[in-house]
Amino acid sequence: MTRSPSTLRLADVPDGETLVAIHAVRPDGWEARKDGLSAPQQRFAEANGFVAEGGQLVRLPGEDGSVSAILLGCGPLDGDLDAEMRLGQLGARLPGGYYQLASVPADWSERLAAIGWGLGTYRFTRYLKDTPDVPILALDDDLDAKAVADAVGATALGRDLI
Repeated sequence: MTRSPSTLRLADVPDGETLVAIHAVRPDGWEARKDGLSAPQQRFAEANGFVAEGGQLVRLPGEDGSVSAILLGCGPLDGDLDAEMRLGQLGARLPGGYYQLASVPADWSERLAAIGWGLGTYRFTRYLKDTPDVPILALDDDLDAKAVADAVGATALGRDLI
């Protein structure tokens, strides 16, 4: 069985592919993150009621109408048991394409976030004729993509066997 990788090194993104930035934001960091967005994107996020609640998702449009960035609400730090694994929920909700973690809360480990992403994009495809496109997270070169892939692959193998 072959499975599309859910993570790869940033340097391995094919030429011509667009990377969609992911901004994981806590409510107390939303104002600062909002200042880094264009005025139309700020208005779009506000019109969609984005306040960085846990699991909240807004796809920000670019000038050409395509998705240029993703806002993921992480909720307050107090009592956040999901933390980095919340990125797995996002990976399961996005269409195929290439994504990159542009900003995450200071308390997150990017390695655990990437593993969460990989676990969320898992699909059992053994008996499918056409496999769905999997969203792929491009990792910065300073993050060990092999270690992330090994952790996700081991869990996927266990899921497949069950």
